[in-house]
Amino acid sequence: MRVATIVPIPHLELTRDDDYFLALAHLVHKHEYRSFFRRAAKRGAFVCMDNGVVETGHAATAVRLLKCAQLLEPDEIILPDELCDSERTLRRSMRALKFLSKKLPETAFMVVPQGKTRMEWIQCVQEMVEWPVATIGISRFLVNAGVYKNRLDALRDVPELLESTKDIHLLGCPGDLLEFSRIEQALPGRVRGVDSGIAAICAQENVVLRVGAEKPRVELRFDTAINTALLENNISVWKHYASGGKA
Repeated sequence: MRVATIVPIPHLELTRDDDYFLALAHLVHKHEYRSFFRRAAKRGAFVCMDNGVVETGHAATAVRLLKCAQLLEPDEIILPDELCDSERTLRRSMRALKFLSKKLPETAFMVVPQGKTRMEWIQCVQEMVEWPVATIGISRFLVNAGVYKNRLDALRDVPELLESTKDIHLLGCPGDLLEFSRIEQALPGRVRGVDSGIAAICAQENVVLRVGAEKPRVELRFDTAINTALLENNISVWKHYASGGKA
């Protein structure tokens, strides 16, 4: 799996040699942030731009995503979704897809299925897998909201996705670092990548990231510098497990 590591703006340079990134739309207006990812893209790194639903509580509108994309020039954009709401997600995602695909014909798109129950989520996936998008994103909130115990079970519930040509990206880390190696073992090479700010969130709260450590239930403060040594340690641990490494 390819690994996107989310860190506060003062620590972006810790990820300067990475080749896979998730940029957050609600931060694109900041020059330092935008410039970092534009430089990464110019040297050939893959940059996906998220819609900000997790960080702000509301996914950016299609018009807002267009403005952000014109500034950032990402390879891929995550279309608007609504946490745990399949109907609104389908409606908003399709409306944005129709609008943005005309404005940005060279850009790829990711959709994120949602649902309050397994059946709602499965049906959402089944519809989205037929759409002209590159990637299906699997949200950590499937686990955090109790829809599934883990995302491997979720993936096994949608053979239509696994048998398709769509890329799969795991959005965030629910807290179990070994989830990624279990998925990689069960579905070798099928998941394109994963992202999370768990390494920085733990460092922000002075927590050493390790298997079994509880993920702090706080939001990452993107403008605040944190303990660099601890962050570097946590990033190393995160990258090991996120890429499918074992304990």
